[in-house]
Amino acid sequence: MASAASAQVVQRPPRSETAGERTTQDLTFRGSLLGGYDDNQMPPTGGDFFATYPSAYTAFGDSSLAYRRGNQLRWFEARGDGFFNSYGSLGTGPSLGGGEQVGGQVTLGRRNELRASQYLRYSPYFSLGLLGAVQPESVTDNTTNTLNESGSWSQGGSLTLTRRWTRNTSTDFSYAFNGQVYAEEAGFDSRSHLGTIGLNRTLGRRTSLRASYQHSDNHYTQPLGGSVPNVTRTGDVGVTYERRLSPSRQLTLSGGGGASYIDTVDTLMFEPAKFWTPAGYGAVRLDLARSWSLGGDYRRSTSVLQGNRAEPFTAHTAQVSFGGDVRPWLESVFTAGYSNGVSNLETGGTFSGRYNGYTGTAQLRVHMMAGWSSVVSFTHYQYQLNEVASQLLGVSRELHRNAVRVGLSWSLPLYSTGRPRS
Repeated sequence: MASAASAQVVQRPPRSETAGERTTQDLTFRGSLLGGYDDNQMPPTGGDFFATYPSAYTAFGDSSLAYRRGNQLRWFEARGDGFFNSYGSLGTGPSLGGGEQVGGQVTLGRRNELRASQYLRYSPYFSLGLLGAVQPESVTDNTTNTLNESGSWSQGGSLTLTRRWTRNTSTDFSYAFNGQVYAEEAGFDSRSHLGTIGLNRTLGRRTSLRASYQHSDNHYTQPLGGSVPNVTRTGDVGVTYERRLSPSRQLTLSGGGGASYIDTVDTLMFEPAKFWTPAGYGAVRLDLARSWSLGGDYRRSTSVLQGNRAEPFTAHTAQVSFGGDVRPWLESVFTAGYSNGVSNLETGGTFSGRYNGYTGTAQLRVHMMAGWSSVVSFTHYQYQLNEVASQLLGVSRELHRNAVRVGLSWSLPLYSTGRPRS
């Protein structure tokens, strides 16, 4: 749900699935072609982050080819994406981006599962990343949330091993790497290594406990000079409640809390800075009626926004998505996100950086025939920074942006088959 909300044509939250015993194989071609109006469009290359830009008409297109084979226990999937965005009235050429993702899961014996993923992406846009804590980056960025055109390369991968010791107890070990490099130094280059150890314990039919420890080693190279290390150690305990409402409907609630210890340096004086801060998370997944679904995520964490300096912020971040079929031929999706943060190194003081960010999308999709749909959507994005945060990040103190888009989308199965699992 989170990553889908980053794309130009948003998808409604996924509904629960029952365990599948059949192996399927699918090759699908998806895409969209949209045109619309943006009341504060992305500046062209070399634009001033502190300037106000006029309204403009825009065109957007994206396409992806996705392959998947397997069932819920063993599967492999690969996907390639490409997209363009153009503001014709600015007299500039189209902005191009795209990437690839590969992932899979296998069983090792009767008690072990191994899952791996990898991605590589080029994005032509610069954004603060206010919702990064609950909205993982997707290959197709939402241009409404961007501030400027400045290309960057991102790459990463992850590996997770899950071991089931008994019917009710399991452990998991995971490692992830992510890196980002800007072509024109609009933001800071970064790389991160993340390791997690988790213990899961089932209590009865509907409730489970999870305890985890996470070690994150991050490194940022600032465009204004200076290298900033950031090591974060987080421990938390959480509870998950699941209730099957019908054979195809399910309610899932989860939440937990703990603490994080951050070891970094002051981005202005480059002196060591260490501190503790609370951490927490929550999520809800709910199937409603025949086609409607609700998904929501919340996280309190320490995050670093993109900009001139790699300043850590203690942030509350939340996102909710709600959607379903108004009629068999008419689908609606609504999303909303909010983020609020305070810079950690001067928390509560006169020199603390503070920000608030909001985003929302309303979309209607009319299903026509053979996988084709017509789409109309409205997106709103805004943020406010105080003077300290504006100077730290190197962007204007506020931005309000609205966009309307109308066009076509398609999802065409090129190949699909299913057979009993071998």
